[in-house]
Amino acid sequence: MKNRFLLYSILFFLLSIYYFLDTKTNNVILKSNEESGLYYDSLNLILECDDSLNKNFFIRYTTDCSDPVYNSPIYSENLLIHELTNSTILSFIKTTGPDSITKFPEKWIPPFGNQSKASVIKYAAFVNDKISSKIYTKTFFRKDSVNNIHYKIPVISLTTDVKNLFSQNIGLFVSGEKFESDDKHSGNFFERGKEFERKVFFQYFDKNINLVFETYLGMRIHGGVSRRFPQKSLKFYKRKEYNSSKIKLPFLSEKRVKRFILEGMQESGGGRALIEDIVGQNIVKNLNFEHQSSNPVIVFINGEYWGLYTLRDRLDEHYLSYKFGLHRDSFNIVDGHARRNFQVVHGDNREFLDLIDFIDNNDLSISENYNYVTNKIDINNFIDYYSVQIFFANLDWPVHNIKFWK
Repeated sequence: MKNRFLLYSILFFLLSIYYFLDTKTNNVILKSNEESGLYYDSLNLILECDDSLNKNFFIRYTTDCSDPVYNSPIYSENLLIHELTNSTILSFIKTTGPDSITKFPEKWIPPFGNQSKASVIKYAAFVNDKISSKIYTKTFFRKDSVNNIHYKIPVISLTTDVKNLFSQNIGLFVSGEKFESDDKHSGNFFERGKEFERKVFFQYFDKNINLVFETYLGMRIHGGVSRRFPQKSLKFYKRKEYNSSKIKLPFLSEKRVKRFILEGMQESGGGRALIEDIVGQNIVKNLNFEHQSSNPVIVFINGEYWGLYTLRDRLDEHYLSYKFGLHRDSFNIVDGHARRNFQVVHGDNREFLDLIDFIDNNDLSISENYNYVTNKIDINNFIDYYSVQIFFANLDWPVHNIKFWK
């Protein structure tokens, strides 16, 4: 018995040492001489380990936005950023379904000329071919006589492994393996749910290309029919599993932002004016219904210019929670699509279905019945909302693109 106890004690001691050393090597901190942002002409990026054991580490890096692995290039002395621009050209990959089913004006057209590009460097420390630090991401926008940057609006950089966007089996931006020839609403980009969420590194720069904040987020395709458009609208999720940090977007709801949208300009209102939806919401923002705060931004994906978007609140239970100071489970949200029987978005739809049933089966010209209905809904909100939709001649409504909340 004593020998067994001694053996267990030794094993426990050895495991403790191993755990300590393993924890130590997985918390190596790397530092660099430059932060993400705008630079002029040439830039030497210098990386080093901020650790007394740095002589035992190699720093490995990538320039194609994939995570560094044990056989990635080894950093030696410095990196000349202007020589390391990613050679992959993603913006020339088709992001719509087959032409035979694409009947909308938003057909995919290859970009004209050379696209603006940023240099993205991802790096980490390795010991014995094992990653021993977090993965760092730096994004550099070069300003010179050729690439003269004057956007004058904020810039967002999204980076992720290219297979998350363009591979046939899991790529969110292509029709891929999920496409069915007899279903024009099929394809990878029409898939929904957590399974079709991809981890991305999100960086937000102000109009002067100064980094404001960065964090990992979950990203999905956003929208309905617009999912088949060349420029995809995107929605983002803050999650503990991604080690997401605080989202600092002051022009959206000011606190506890957990979800938001990058909406493609082709989707703005269903028309071709690009800004009609944003202008419309600003015109009626003081009326008695909820609306999205928004701001125009330029988006880069894996270091390539991806166009003009609007960054917006996502109108969901989290938005209602931080607007009204109540727990998100205090709200019921119902999809207004009648043909889908008013599906639940959050909470339940029983009260709403009961109200619809009452309206269908009772004469509302009778004051008692009418008063019952107006006690169940915010009639002033109802009048304002419908008046605005009719005034703006919203043709993509009210069969869908409408939600009700309580």
